[in-house]
Amino acid sequence: MIAYNFDRVHHHNKSIVYHERQLSIAEEIKDLTLEAEALHGLGGNHRRMGDYDKAMKYLDQALVALSELGDGTGQASTYASMGELLLARGGREKEAIEILQTSSGILETHGPKGLSGLSATLCNLGEAYMRIKAWDDAITTLEKSISISASIEFELSRNGLQSDANQILGRTYLEQYYSGECLVGVPEKEAKSYAKLHSAVRKPSTFGVKMILASLTYILTWHRHTIFSVAWRMLS
Repeated sequence: MIAYNFDRVHHHNKSIVYHERQLSIAEEIKDLTLEAEALHGLGGNHRRMGDYDKAMKYLDQALVALSELGDGTGQASTYASMGELLLARGGREKEAIEILQTSSGILETHGPKGLSGLSATLCNLGEAYMRIKAWDDAITTLEKSISISASIEFELSRNGLQSDANQILGRTYLEQYYSGECLVGVPEKEAKSYAKLHSAVRKPSTFGVKMILASLTYILTWHRHTIFSVAWRMLS
């Protein structure tokens, strides 16, 4: 909990310290679920700091732990993080596509519970296709991401996912237009349309803010003893 709070405010060094403590505790009490969570957190933080080799090492270890647990959702999330890492690194789009396809394939079997993760993974997959100029695959994948995200009840998540996918879809049409591999003017018009959608769904959501506050209230009310117990141990 503490580690993820530091991660949200981009204090990745501090987040790493607490994830390392979490990992140490998990190994001590032989809690494989806690260990996988810590390894995934360490991988994410090192990725955001640009230390891609170390990030991939932790994500590989997390994948092994999650495989032992039989946690399909966790594996899909870790594959998605690996795909993001390869996209951030650049020049490894084909590897990213393979890994993101694995992630989306797992999430597609999880029904409504996996919609947010599936939409985000397809968005990254669409970007990977765009980078290698597989225009049709990029457009189809991004449109699927937008369609799936429309079914998400939580407005803040829905808007964010749709905004990201629309923005990449607009870039795809522009890239296709400037590459000369299309009918003149058509993708440029489409790009402008998706840019407007990107701006529209990024507007602040009052409902979303209310939902966040309600969730925080619930967590602090019903889980305060567990939170304080884990936090005390990590701080000690």
